[in-house]
Amino acid sequence: MSRNSDELIETILRLQNKDGGWPYARGLSWTEPTLYAALVLKASSADRTAMARALRWVGTQQRPDGGFSPCQAVEQSTWVTSLVLLFSPEDFGEPCYRHALDWVLRQTGQETSWIYRLRLRLDSQEDRFQSSGWPWFPGAASWVSPTSTAIVGLRHAQLYSSNEAIGQRIEEGRRFLITHTCEDGGWNHGSDHALGYSAESYPETTGAALLALRGMPRAQLSKSIQRAKTLAATCSFSEGWSWLRMGLAAQGETLAANRVSGKPRNLRDQCLEVLSDRTSTGAMQL
Repeated sequence: MSRNSDELIETILRLQNKDGGWPYARGLSWTEPTLYAALVLKASSADRTAMARALRWVGTQQRPDGGFSPCQAVEQSTWVTSLVLLFSPEDFGEPCYRHALDWVLRQTGQETSWIYRLRLRLDSQEDRFQSSGWPWFPGAASWVSPTSTAIVGLRHAQLYSSNEAIGQRIEEGRRFLITHTCEDGGWNHGSDHALGYSAESYPETTGAALLALRGMPRAQLSKSIQRAKTLAATCSFSEGWSWLRMGLAAQGETLAANRVSGKPRNLRDQCLEVLSDRTSTGAMQL
């Protein structure tokens, strides 16, 4: 049976650390679960004091380059910066939000280097020259999950900024996802081929990509939507199920709420379950 969202929110609130952040399970606060928890509270109109404390803690993780680190022990900005864009300039303060937006817009994957482009040319894959995704951290190659998160974040940032670069970067990211679609219609974590074989798609990455591709012609995504439904029929873990629900909801499809497989492994998974409930019922949109 579907876990009750209100009960999950109560559990999330109980796990908040004294510093305002949230851990993945227990212990030190991390940026990713804290932002997901704050997003749950924002979407549910729950404890605003807890959300404000969370956002203050997240603000302390901003680096001089404008990005955010995953925790206090890491001094490098990473993909979690994209999650900040799911909020508003008012939530973090306009300068903080603007610097985060600029950081996300600057990031490209390692595949933009001339060596990688030469390899693609030799492999007759020149169509990928025009697609640039996002890496987990600067200097690495692009991957499906951080690219999907960046697109969703930038799409939300368009509500507050008229910067034309946002739309251009979103389209580049979408082209990256389309050119990295697996043969089965879904998405793998990275390449659609590995060691000469077609890569198999995964629930979490397929759901995240469909969420990022909201608004694209349905005919272009019909195979991907069907693959997501097939994955949902056998999905055995909470995170994958939640992303599939959100991705299919973005494409006008609804998965039954009473089908939840697997117990959430951590607080992030609990938050994703609540967010998938909200998006599937139309209570919020990512």
